[in-house]
Amino acid sequence: MENFYTYIYFDPRKPGSYMYEDLIFNFEPIYVGKGQGNRYLKHLKDKTQTIKATKIRKIISEGFDPIIVKIKENISEYEAKKLEAEIMKKIGTIVEIDVLPRGPLTNTRYTSSFESDCLSQETKQKLSTIVKNSWTDELKTQRSEEMRKKWQDPEYRESQTAKIAEVERSEEKRKQKSEKGKEVWQRQEYRDKKTGVKRSINARKNMSIGRKKMIQEKPDYIKAMSETQKKVMENPEIRKKISDKISGRKWYHNPSDGKSKALPENEIQHYIDLGWVSGRLPGRKNKKKRPSVRWMTRIGTKETRQILLDQVDIYQSNGWIIGRKL
Repeated sequence: MENFYTYIYFDPRKPGSYMYEDLIFNFEPIYVGKGQGNRYLKHLKDKTQTIKATKIRKIISEGFDPIIVKIKENISEYEAKKLEAEIMKKIGTIVEIDVLPRGPLTNTRYTSSFESDCLSQETKQKLSTIVKNSWTDELKTQRSEEMRKKWQDPEYRESQTAKIAEVERSEEKRKQKSEKGKEVWQRQEYRDKKTGVKRSINARKNMSIGRKKMIQEKPDYIKAMSETQKKVMENPEIRKKISDKISGRKWYHNPSDGKSKALPENEIQHYIDLGWVSGRLPGRKNKKKRPSVRWMTRIGTKETRQILLDQVDIYQSNGWIIGRKL
């Protein structure tokens, strides 16, 4: 996307002839940046204690407006970064940055080859302290309130949501998530945690309460989500994709919590080791199929389970009886 630009802030209080190699300005430059949209105006509302923000506030307090000039527009982000770095290297900065000369710019970061900044460790520590001290609770509350008001604007919310969706749905992002998920799933400890742990009664109760509360407070949202899911499942391509994913798998279930999964051949043994057995328990919506299971109780305990009919004899031989003890 070539909608970026590079801009410079000038101090209107200091007119003159300022020459930096092939650059000639009529006012002293104080900041170089790159961005898109209204990024170049954000600094006018910056209330932090950074060198840049302090200087801009001082200019405004003396009755002047900083002069802002877009040096180059309609370029890519890479080109904007490159031009920003080139201008900084010619003019120089107030703070000490290893590869730059000293000059009037209030920039505190410079990226060499756009990979790592070149600030000295001492300068980094000073800047870190300034930023931490300037980020007060009052400023945090103010920024939070400003952001909340922005998100109440339908146009802003829609534009931001579209940007986030564009990033999340990009091929690069999807590939990144996929690789990360595969890497995590390779850890046996993680797989055991996700497949072999039964949620506590309190956890299930809290989830149920949260779900009911959401239905009460956001009925339109729940309805919209339901309609969206229906539309998705009506898509023949998606249904075929799900069907292809399940084909060739075998159903297994966990007797302790009734969960069922269609497992590929290479995962079956792992789930058997965790206590899963062959077969699929009917879901909650398939109430008509309930006769295919029986409630059973372990003798001498209050433990109860739903058992498939073909597994009843096995459980009876291990000290279980038909019926549910409440």
